[in-house]
Amino acid sequence: MSTTADMKPDNAYTAKALTREFVATVAPRWRRFLAWTVIGAVVVGVLVFVLRPPVSSTATVFVSPLEASPFSPDPRGQTLTNLETEAQVAKSDAVLEKAAATLGDGTSAGRLGNALTVSIPPSSQVLELKVAGGAGVDPTAAVDAVAAAYLDVRQESAVNSVNSRAEQIAGAQAEAQKRLARAAKAVSESSDGSAARRVAEQELTIASSELATLGTEQADLAAASTYPGEILNPGTSSGLGIPWAAILAGAVIGFVVPLIIYGRRDFREARSEGRAWGQQPLAGKPDS
Repeated sequence: MSTTADMKPDNAYTAKALTREFVATVAPRWRRFLAWTVIGAVVVGVLVFVLRPPVSSTATVFVSPLEASPFSPDPRGQTLTNLETEAQVAKSDAVLEKAAATLGDGTSAGRLGNALTVSIPPSSQVLELKVAGGAGVDPTAAVDAVAAAYLDVRQESAVNSVNSRAEQIAGAQAEAQKRLARAAKAVSESSDGSAARRVAEQELTIASSELATLGTEQADLAAASTYPGEILNPGTSSGLGIPWAAILAGAVIGFVVPLIIYGRRDFREARSEGRAWGQQPLAGKPDS
């Protein structure tokens, strides 16, 4: 005679046994779950690429005071008061054309200018250059090229300014030397106390004073710095590159969701038909 305990199903499994049953049921359908995994990864990857923010790259450039700076408040450019002008220089045709030539990938100066923004952080002596990606522009390479071109143009401008002023000083010195020689000759040829002597002596003093001033300016100019600054931080990309994390998440979702939906359905059907792994018929019931 069967007892109540004998009539309980032998398949009152533990969680471990049920898990083994479930795996054994869905394993033959692995191709289905693999397909959904791939679909999930592709769909999420495409969505992320479509909806992601634009990729950009930012470089930081320290701007050193220069003799050539048109807004320097002193003749040797020791302080810098208006970075707005330097921001305009960074977006000038000279800089953009030089950067485009450096890239050498067919990117035009106009395209670089459209992608470039220049900002000035508060209470600083730096410029932040930012190039947006897209339209065939590599933002990191482009922003580095613009930063380097900007510094090159600044240095070239400083050197040209120093050379031009040096030529002006040399010309002024030559003229002063001629006037000094004429005044000295006039002094030697004029008689003491005469009006001509007094005029010649005044001219001699003026020419000597001018030569001394020009000599001081020449020394200052020789010490003037043509150091344009430096790139503090080269191009750093922001935005998404290849969204591996999102693609992985899409793959996980593509695997787990169908596994829950189809796996549970297949598992219930298998148990109802007595096909699940390890399932036994009820005790006391003849095998069919």
